[in-house]
Amino acid sequence: MGNVNRIYIFDGYRDTVIESQVFNWASALNSIGLKTTGLSLSKGKKDDAINRTKLEHLSQKYNIDVYSYQFDNKPLIRELQIIIILLRTYFRLKKKQEKIVFQTRMMGLIYIAPVCRILLGVKFIFDMRGSLVTEYLYSKSDLSQGDSKVMVLKRLERQIVYGSDAVFCVSDVLREYLINNYGSKSLKSSKLTVIPGAADQSYFYFSEILRNETRKQLSCNDKVVYLYSGRLDKHWQIPDKIFELFSYIYKHSVNAFFVILTPDTLIADKYCQACEIDKGSYITTYVELDGISPYLNAADYAVVLRENLPINHQASPTKISEYLLTGLSVIISKNVGDFSGFIEKNQLGFVVDIDKPDYCEWVTNQLNENMEIKVDAENTRIARANLSAQYYAKSKYLELIKQICTDI
Repeated sequence: MGNVNRIYIFDGYRDTVIESQVFNWASALNSIGLKTTGLSLSKGKKDDAINRTKLEHLSQKYNIDVYSYQFDNKPLIRELQIIIILLRTYFRLKKKQEKIVFQTRMMGLIYIAPVCRILLGVKFIFDMRGSLVTEYLYSKSDLSQGDSKVMVLKRLERQIVYGSDAVFCVSDVLREYLINNYGSKSLKSSKLTVIPGAADQSYFYFSEILRNETRKQLSCNDKVVYLYSGRLDKHWQIPDKIFELFSYIYKHSVNAFFVILTPDTLIADKYCQACEIDKGSYITTYVELDGISPYLNAADYAVVLRENLPINHQASPTKISEYLLTGLSVIISKNVGDFSGFIEKNQLGFVVDIDKPDYCEWVTNQLNENMEIKVDAENTRIARANLSAQYYAKSKYLELIKQICTDI
């Protein structure tokens, strides 16, 4: 078999995640010789023209070819249309002596994978960023494991585990969940590979020069800078908790300054105003992936809070890897994927129980006792960044992904 053409299938444009989780990976894999093409499949939407424009921008920025299609979401019609799209894509891109590997985070494609294998001889890799069952139970808290939809999702997860050619799990917790729930003698554990939400070291690294320049631009040279990065418009992002903590730090710590990187800047501004944080003590802005690092370098602490629930136990938010590769001290809640344990074990920040009523006071006490604006701060951050890169730099996983695509 000759070269491999990896076609990554994703469900349309999404702010904040698609650049780091799709395009940046594709570009990195291209750089080591694993040809990658993007395939966007989305339900018909009124804003499709806007989303296509955004995809075209990322396609040009990363030099990744992307083909966009829409489908009707009616059962059977949907599957038939997607099969036709995959056939069209296959014959458009297939060259002699080349193997086509479809990789996707769209779990429903497992239903059409057998047809495509028979017709085209292609391989399928599924990216699992969490359990479908766990996510559904989280969204419907009054349901039980015996609910009919839950049973359907369990069958779907089982089919992904056994019907795919490989499964990429974002955390060891998720991999163990799949093995514990669907494992058998016929399942090869090597089929399930952990590929975390890793970050690109060419973007995310610590630089004292960059730190000083950015702090000067933000007028926060004498401040202790706390950073949040991500969306704020969903309840699972628990913005109330984040700004409750920010408010407490602002009132009980010295020289606090807050950087909030989010497309939801209006929401962030409203929270800051409600918390009575002075306008000169925070900034809200949104930048693309290659513009994030200066703010992370300028910061002293990054904050990631999630509810202590199974959906978050399996997760692997890419932004945490970005924080770690810049040597930031991370304030993180308990049981966020593999990250909370990694941060606690290696003393890379504070792990906080947000279910305790005094968690804000506890965090603030830790901050006041362990202020990291020290003479050796630069060496400390470089050491942290180097340690974290051994586990959460994308470069550590590129050859592994290429090898799996070649071998399956």
